[in-house]
Amino acid sequence: MVVDAARHARIDVSCCGEIGSTVAGFVLLLGLGIRDFSMNVFAIPHLKQIANQVEVGASQEIATRVLAASTVQEARSVLEAYTRPILTKIGS
Repeated sequence: MVVDAARHARIDVSCCGEIGSTVAGFVLLLGLGIRDFSMNVFAIPHLKQIANQVEVGASQEIATRVLAASTVQEARSVLEAYTRPILTKIGS
């Protein structure tokens, strides 16, 4: 994986763009090993709330399940099943 190869070579990997500011995108990228995010300033407070609710180990398991999904709908369902309780908890 890109993140593993980059770490081995001591190269930082970051995400710049709106995918990192979506709840599902954030969880997936975190699970894939991305730890640096650049996003619209208005998305930061909401994502901070999300980040406080997400466990890295759980996000890694979710990323593994998403990568193993055979359809886009299956991948979305995995992400939605994980993120829905988080969104409910923070009132989003």
